[in-house]
Amino acid sequence: MRKDFPPALGYGIVAIAAGAFLALSGWRRMTMWGFIVILAAVALDALTNMLAGTVAVCYRCGQPLHGRPVESSLREFDASIAEKYRPAGDDQTDGQ
Repeated sequence: MRKDFPPALGYGIVAIAAGAFLALSGWRRMTMWGFIVILAAVALDALTNMLAGTVAVCYRCGQPLHGRPVESSLREFDASIAEKYRPAGDDQTDGQ
């Protein structure tokens, strides 16, 4: 199981907040507003993560199984188990 949270949304929130922080901290007396933007982004990211549901993930293909009830007997996603069940020709470290 893992959170049903689109990583691109989290990255987008962080990227926008970082850009706003850099823009605001470049102006005199606006650095405090930059920190406020960063704190607001952290709060928004945490809230979205808390509100996101859980989804089961297939270890073989990595596909999230949406729309199915998540059993309480399922454990959190474990990358070492996913590595064990990854298909033999699927080398993700070759830079492709």
